[in-house]
Amino acid sequence: MGRGLDIGPGTIRTAVARDGERDDFTVDSRPATVVRIEESTLESTDLSAGDLRTVEGDDATYAAGSSATAVADAVDGMADRQSVLTDGVVSSAEYAEPAIREIVEELLETGEIEGEGESESESESESESEGDGEGKGEGSTDPTTDEDRIRYATPEPRVPDDSAIADHRAVVESALADLGFEAAPIGKGFAVVYDQLRSDNYTGIGICLGQQTTCLSLSYYGVPALSASITRGRDWIVERAAAETGQAPSAVEETLERFVLDPDATGEIEGAIAGAYDELVGDLVDVMAEGAEDGRIQDGVAVPIAIAGEGAVDGIEYLVGGRLDAGSPGLSIRGVRLADDPATSVVRGALAAARDDDFAEDEAAISRDVEIESDGRPGGDGSSREDGPDTATTGADTGDTTLSFDATAVESDGPAEFDPPGSESADEREGTTDPATELLEGLTEQFPDYEDLDAIEEELEAVRAALEDLEERAADRDAVAPLEERVETLSDEVADLERQAASNRSDVGAVADDLEDVRGTVDELGETVDELIAEVTDYGDLASAVDSLDGLEEEIETLATDVRDLETETDEKRAAVRSELESIGDKQEMLQDDVDDIDDRLEATSDDLENVREAVDGRAETIATLEERFEDRVSELGALAERTSVLEERTDDLETLGDRVDDVDGLEDRVTALETIETRV
Repeated sequence: MGRGLDIGPGTIRTAVARDGERDDFTVDSRPATVVRIEESTLESTDLSAGDLRTVEGDDATYAAGSSATAVADAVDGMADRQSVLTDGVVSSAEYAEPAIREIVEELLETGEIEGEGESESESESESESEGDGEGKGEGSTDPTTDEDRIRYATPEPRVPDDSAIADHRAVVESALADLGFEAAPIGKGFAVVYDQLRSDNYTGIGICLGQQTTCLSLSYYGVPALSASITRGRDWIVERAAAETGQAPSAVEETLERFVLDPDATGEIEGAIAGAYDELVGDLVDVMAEGAEDGRIQDGVAVPIAIAGEGAVDGIEYLVGGRLDAGSPGLSIRGVRLADDPATSVVRGALAAARDDDFAEDEAAISRDVEIESDGRPGGDGSSREDGPDTATTGADTGDTTLSFDATAVESDGPAEFDPPGSESADEREGTTDPATELLEGLTEQFPDYEDLDAIEEELEAVRAALEDLEERAADRDAVAPLEERVETLSDEVADLERQAASNRSDVGAVADDLEDVRGTVDELGETVDELIAEVTDYGDLASAVDSLDGLEEEIETLATDVRDLETETDEKRAAVRSELESIGDKQEMLQDDVDDIDDRLEATSDDLENVREAVDGRAETIATLEERFEDRVSELGALAERTSVLEERTDDLETLGDRVDDVDGLEDRVTALETIETRV
């Protein structure tokens, strides 16, 4: 059944089916980190070098994977953990390559070293469209003849230099080959398509917002048409928000753990995080715009978007859907979904691709797949964008997190006209390449040595010859008009085949499967044409044949009417939404005016408060002066009271003296009386 492998900066994960069941599998993981160890460090713990997975590099010894976790835990987390990846690929440090080998071997082999750190493991049970699930963990098993195939996820190509990713793939494939696995790469964006867009025939955009990189892949029917990666991810989000706010990265990390992306986010850190996500999504819009210029986006084909990765947060689907739909010419979005378990979506997609692959091709085919996938794809250059976050309109309340966008409706006024051979329109068509020829030419350019193309070309030539024979035998233009509708249907089916096999940059085996489908469809088309020829031959009177198809014409007219009604209804809903948005805009302006008025009143109140504050300060100074003067007057009154007491005492003395003086006056009167008596005597 194969295996899936996702090598990320923080964690390396593997997914393997249990008991050969397609929809029952386990996901195991190991840390993608190393810790430098010293003898003194081990002496202070219960660990020994013999019990650890270690590698040498940069004149030091490093514990790798679960052993690194065990060492860090033993020293209370004081050890410096270092990732083996830089910008999503193998680091240039000497320890990086051997460390990846050790961690991958630990993750994929049967025996586990006793005493190592715990591994994450969870059972997954896929749904038809998403493949998410829960369950109990199990250890991985030895490669067997049924499980020696592995798909490993790598970043999508970068422009202009993709050599780092090529070197990364070489390191991973060498490690897997040494373990006995037959390996082939898959882009992380395309892996999200495989995991999330199964029910959409693997048609749509897969985005993996990882720790160090963000990958994007646009696929039509399982064939990547545009793949690219930019060296910005969750770590960049944290660094940018920390630099903008002046906060520590750990504080930003803590906020990001519970963060929900909202255009109306409040808080300094939350606003900085939202701005960083908007800038990152702006880089993805640039990538899609370049793809539109190169003609790799199918006009008029509405595609869903699936988002996953360690950096994917709730609400990111609305931002991505709105920005891509508005900023990517020719691209139509019909829904955006966020994986239920974003961190494990890539490894689940790699497992799904491994199960569907035909690994019968030799190593040259795998190498060709690597070269094709990295050929001329646009990528992110880390340029800055200053666009503000846009919002998107949510769909009906169905319980699903989706975005609703208007797709261009194609209206038909009736059956297409059929021009007999020799007419002006027919002569014009003779100089136009039909879809079948374009399909064969595209496949021949990409796979010139594929042996079945000649057979397919012969079958399509037979179809064209039969159609030409029908044109020659159709003397009555009006009578065979319904036949042209069937021919148009054949052209549409051939055009669908062209989209299915437009490019195979991910896996030659997948293209082989698509070509088998094309061969079967061509056989059906051949049988249909034979039936049409037989029907036309059996009809002696073409007029009666037209009568027998009147019901079909009426059905087509009914469908055309339904399409027009649907377009009208869509236009009405779009107008209603626009009207509501304008009303919201008016309310916003009114509220802004109220806020401005309140600001003016607050400013005036602030000035009044300042004046009152100054007056109060003046009154306080006056009161303080009066208190001082009052205290002085109290002191003076005290002194006066003392002087009054003294005066009262002196007054008493004076009164006593007065009494004594009165007594003296009485004596004088008595002396005078005595003297008078003496005189008389």
